[in-house]
Amino acid sequence: QWYLASELRDRIRTSGVEINILDRQARAEFLVEPRQFSGRVLHQLGSPSTDHGEIYTEIYLAEQSAENKIGLYRSGTRVLEDIAQLASCSGPPWNSGYFQGILDAPFLNLTPGTRLGVIQDEAFAAFCQGLGPMQEELAALLEEQKKAEQEQTNRQTLRSIQRAFREALLALPEEE
Repeated sequence: QWYLASELRDRIRTSGVEINILDRQARAEFLVEPRQFSGRVLHQLGSPSTDHGEIYTEIYLAEQSAENKIGLYRSGTRVLEDIAQLASCSGPPWNSGYFQGILDAPFLNLTPGTRLGVIQDEAFAAFCQGLGPMQEELAALLEEQKKAEQEQTNRQTLRSIQRAFREALLALPEEE
């Protein structure tokens, strides 16, 4: 159920098909629902365009976690669970753990015999080039997010120090 929900996420959503798994041994029925992402959707990114076609993007900014990954899809079917597995996308912001979502490029060519890889040809080069501006925007958003988290941590530290001083002043004897 979870595998199909993640592997065929967009195909299930766009076709409107309902998939039920009937497990006779466990006497249970499971409905396959497309995977939902958490966090704040980043509408301002748009869809990068290349000479080979458009790259559909659906990226969310969430709290940092090792489970947050951006998957690479081709025509609605997952090719790679984490785009950071590609050498050209192995650095920040792709591996930061703050972003989750999908990049769907229907023009990519998959490795023969398995669909768990991309042939690094001119279509792939166009894909990487098309991601350049988005990578810069994501890096800027990542810096803003880190600054906001740091400011939040500083405010919390200041509050706890102020609280500790208040408690210490109340604990002092009156003549001091």
